[in-house]
Amino acid sequence: MSRRLALLVALLLGAALVSGCGADEIADQATEKAVEKQLEDAGGDDVDIDIDDETVKVETSDGTFEAGTGDLPEGYPADQVPVVDGTVMFAVSDGDGGFSVAVEYDGSADEAYAAAEQALTGAGLSPSDEIDTLEGSNSGVFQGNGYEVLVSVIDSAGSPAVNYIVSAQR
Repeated sequence: MSRRLALLVALLLGAALVSGCGADEIADQATEKAVEKQLEDAGGDDVDIDIDDETVKVETSDGTFEAGTGDLPEGYPADQVPVVDGTVMFAVSDGDGGFSVAVEYDGSADEAYAAAEQALTGAGLSPSDEIDTLEGSNSGVFQGNGYEVLVSVIDSAGSPAVNYIVSAQR
């Protein structure tokens, strides 16, 4: 199965979950099995989907997607690439050391970006001068500790989300 298909299904499941579409335990289990079978029948790897209350976790050999768990993905380099204090809304691990994480922040978009920048520079990462960012865009690229991190803040309905895309430094 292609990574794009698995990621698309994971994102759709996560979006449905985050938007408040809940189901009881029996429906959750039926949904898990049905989606797992469809993905595997489509030529995919062994897929494990776990839906529990307001959380979704999808694991394949290509990586992991989690929504609503409140946790960073397994293997995330939290000491080298710290995230802001807040609620982890979703997390993706690509299975090759790359990660995508969104953290809901309690404050303004400007405060969220300042907190992210402070946490990253405090851990030894430096803003990159290789990539120009727009003034006031609340986004930037940081490098160090063996990683390159794209940080962007999206303010949706007054609740900013700090998005991290983490990859091995080139």
